[in-house]
Amino acid sequence: MVWLIPLIALIAGGWLLVKDIRNRGPVVTLLMDSAEGIEVNNTVIKVLNVDVGRVTRIKLRDDQKGVEVTAQLS
Repeated sequence: MVWLIPLIALIAGGWLLVKDIRNRGPVVTLLMDSAEGIEVNNTVIKVLNVDVGRVTRIKLRDDQKGVEVTAQLS
């Protein structure tokens, strides 16, 4: 009987983890000349004034001719 509460907590945690993974959208990479005004976890991606994602990473491109902006869509 003592193990019933941890077992229920484990099942609920697993269900929440699976639900979170299934609700995530695709990750997109945008190649841009400059990242001026873009902030990680602060800049929102919008389409027709609807928030569809957030910037998760900004990286200098390998050819040094711009930046690679990664965004997680919802």
